[in-house]
Amino acid sequence: KSPNFENCQIWLCPKGNILNCSESFSSWVGRSTQELLMQSFRTLMTSFNRSWGVLLKKGFQRENFECFLPFNDNDSS
Repeated sequence: KSPNFENCQIWLCPKGNILNCSESFSSWVGRSTQELLMQSFRTLMTSFNRSWGVLLKKGFQRENFECFLPFNDNDSS
């Protein structure tokens, strides 16, 4: 299921953990906002698609960051 990118927002702390997220994001990942709080965003996203780890380099949240995470049916995660 593809998220509504216009309303899919995630707030991260300097360590990359989720401080808050939009209803659209929590719905897309299939977890409540409460369940997502303080989880590592990078770990969560790479659990869906390991190849996103290349795009979400460690420490990405400390920089001005914008990235498209492509869906890939060939991912073996």
